[in-house]
Amino acid sequence: MDVRYLIEALTKDYKTLKDISFKQIILFADICSHLRPLLQRKGQLVNPDVPPLRLYSKVHHFLVDALSEHGSAVDFAMVDRLWTSLSRLVWKLGHKPASKSLLSVFLEHGIKHDIGFVTIMPPVDRCMHPDCHETPLRGDLTYKATLFTLEYGPIPVYPFSQSCSNCRARYYNNYFVHSQQEERTFYPLAVPSIIHVSTKFFVDTTVCELFANMMMMAWVSHTNCSRIYNLALGDHNEERRNKLDWKPDMKMDREHVSEGFYIHALLLDYARRGEDAWRECPLTLPHSDTSNRDGRFRDALTDHNHRFSGYLRPDYNHVCDGCAAVVERDGQSALIRSMVTDGIVMGHPCCSIHDCKNPLPSTQSRFCSEHQDQENLCATVGCSNAVLPGSKACGDAVCQRLEQERKERGKAMFQLKERLSQHREQSDGPVTATTSTLLTAAMIDSAEGIGSEEWTSELVGEFGAMDVSGNSTMSAKTASKATGSNKKPKAVYGRKRTACEVLAVLSCGTIVGRTTMYGSEAVTGVIKFWEHLFPTLESLPTYMWYDNNCRVKRALEPYPNHRLNKVALPVDVFHFKAKHSKKDAYCGQHCNAANFPELMDGEKWRFNSSAAEQANAWMAGFLAIVREMRKENFNFFLDEMIRRHNEWLRQEQKNPRTITLEALVGAGHLS
Repeated sequence: MDVRYLIEALTKDYKTLKDISFKQIILFADICSHLRPLLQRKGQLVNPDVPPLRLYSKVHHFLVDALSEHGSAVDFAMVDRLWTSLSRLVWKLGHKPASKSLLSVFLEHGIKHDIGFVTIMPPVDRCMHPDCHETPLRGDLTYKATLFTLEYGPIPVYPFSQSCSNCRARYYNNYFVHSQQEERTFYPLAVPSIIHVSTKFFVDTTVCELFANMMMMAWVSHTNCSRIYNLALGDHNEERRNKLDWKPDMKMDREHVSEGFYIHALLLDYARRGEDAWRECPLTLPHSDTSNRDGRFRDALTDHNHRFSGYLRPDYNHVCDGCAAVVERDGQSALIRSMVTDGIVMGHPCCSIHDCKNPLPSTQSRFCSEHQDQENLCATVGCSNAVLPGSKACGDAVCQRLEQERKERGKAMFQLKERLSQHREQSDGPVTATTSTLLTAAMIDSAEGIGSEEWTSELVGEFGAMDVSGNSTMSAKTASKATGSNKKPKAVYGRKRTACEVLAVLSCGTIVGRTTMYGSEAVTGVIKFWEHLFPTLESLPTYMWYDNNCRVKRALEPYPNHRLNKVALPVDVFHFKAKHSKKDAYCGQHCNAANFPELMDGEKWRFNSSAAEQANAWMAGFLAIVREMRKENFNFFLDEMIRRHNEWLRQEQKNPRTITLEALVGAGHLS
């Protein structure tokens, strides 16, 4: 606080302020400067640099109670005199972050007057629709809510919205809603400091940043983020909530973390792309917080994922000393770049029709909308008969037997009886009561200690095996009895998942591409991935490592003019030594890294050919987090984690820089 202005104000109005303490004057100035945004909006000021003549009535009552608590009794007239004397000083101070000591004053006296410690309101005071000609916003609607902060924990707030009298659009702190009440359109401004995650809950963006980095660095799930917040920062014992008799919950849950993550990441993406992106296609979400919660982000995430699938991904044009080098070629300097490709087994639920990429109606569905009629067909592989009512099998005896085995395997008693039978067969004499009791206890411990899916996948007895998706396979003995052949019937009852994720990783560790393989990590799939990711010869890295490049090379031989034949395709050093035969002359001739002198720097390798393996070790930490996500959420989450991971790596890299996208893909691809 500027002491000169304070002394000047006190000297000028000494007679009117002589009965109030210095402590109360300081508290008055602190409260009013902290509430300046609220006072400015409620005062409907024409000139924001000039304070309102009168205080907002609720703030007026709040100040009477707060000042009286910290000194002699103060009445409304005294507060008016204080405002008359100190309002210009308060306006010169501006809005400043408050201390935790001031928070207690707001919790004690502000809440009962609908004054929150943090003011949450629309960032604009006039309608943005061009036909409204900047009509001032009016019609305040205020309600109780909870704000989750990093510095103060969960605090009660009174957010308010305002509307335009002309077009009836209502403006909130993050977005506005037109009179039809169908969509939220987010503002084309900088990323807000507070994210509106649901009707009565808000999250500070510092908390969103903390959670996103916890996910990226330590693979913390949304659920565990909320638990950590509640235990470390929150009101986990509900002491604050009970003291204030606050109706909105002050505990963070998984949905608050999830909604905050997606909204914050989408807003960051728009901020990076600039205001032009908002003009072309503003960020919109369904207005309802409760209906179709799983699908409310679908369109926004799908649009984002489409852009991130190719060369518009951040860091696509990255180079540094770890992934690029300048070498001499024919007497001229040339830049060479190194990229490694590899797959990791992780995926999301997908349609059970092989290689179908259509999204599922829900993560519990077996088929997409296009193939929904397959639900009416028998689940036994190779059987196309219609299912019986209430069953996933047809009336055939073998198909019915497979389904019955699946149901029985889910029962603990069936598992225990089968183990007991195996123990009896191995025992020389009759099983006594004592022995039976000991065996049963051991089997119960074993059954409880192992996940049922994992255990049944290893169990092969009279009735065959079941895989981890809940799919059943008869044993050869049962199959031969039922069908007269030695072929094992198989039924697919559970959901199918995508096969793997394939990464394109620069040798410095920067991930520049990712794709999902639905059927398997086939060579043709990898080639298509590269074709899409590197659409021009100039965009291709000089050296593209892959553990199966010898088969890639063979697949490209019928197409001598293909651009992938213009680059070197070595097998990474680890897989070449461990997985490729010394007798494979073709691989040794075309894919041995030692055949390329530019890859050597003296007696050392110039580039890290295990970068993709190392990236996969990091990616594997997300397996449990993403396995039940929808397709669009799965892709968005991984791309956001990759973006943050690349950003973090950049701090450790030597001489990081970029090549212009136009130089890599050409102006035609960017238009």
